[in-house]
Amino acid sequence: MVVPEWIPVVKELQVRGITDPVLIVGVFTTYEIPVASGQLVVGRLPRALATVAFVLGRDVKTAFVARSYSPASAATLLSELRALASKLDGLPGVNGPPRFAGGEPAQLANGVRSFAAMGGIPTPTDRAKEGRAFLSTLPEVASVEEVPQVLPPEPAKVHRQGDELIAPPWEAFPEEPTSLRWRMGAGEDYLDRWMPFWRGLPDSVRRDYLIGHPPPAAWREWLGRI
Repeated sequence: MVVPEWIPVVKELQVRGITDPVLIVGVFTTYEIPVASGQLVVGRLPRALATVAFVLGRDVKTAFVARSYSPASAATLLSELRALASKLDGLPGVNGPPRFAGGEPAQLANGVRSFAAMGGIPTPTDRAKEGRAFLSTLPEVASVEEVPQVLPPEPAKVHRQGDELIAPPWEAFPEEPTSLRWRMGAGEDYLDRWMPFWRGLPDSVRRDYLIGHPPPAAWREWLGRI
């Protein structure tokens, strides 16, 4: 499944500073690359993975799946790949500049999930389950908390009639607003997404929101300061 015409391209991309194997695979799957032989390459993802693995001497399937498994991570990856366009002129064995045709994040994520399922490739969800199972066996661990995996997709969402409301941070995690939870990791990400949403709510909607999601005392004080 290795594409010989792609081997010098992989090496040239590394020379040009594109050393991340996930990005190299992404170049072949999101750009139309007209090789000089005129050969039409079908099944680009498995062939890209095989070719990059052949050149680098290591498997890159798990890393690529982890970076494109969800629509959010796929969107980030597509953005990084689109930014590489200026570095792709004059690749060896390529007729003309490659054209970005990456598609939509959800489309990429769905395709990668199907590919992972058919190939038995570990996904972030699989590894999380294994990690929870292992941590639960440790004598020092009283319980293992599962962080919600689905966060609001629009960091700066403004309320409009019919929009789904984002759950408040005091319902997402049990810690008070002074906890380090909100300064790192999933808690920081959640608060960074919730704050623009809250600031975009009209006062009348805020009142209804707090009636439906009554905050604890510490969070009421925190709301009064922001």
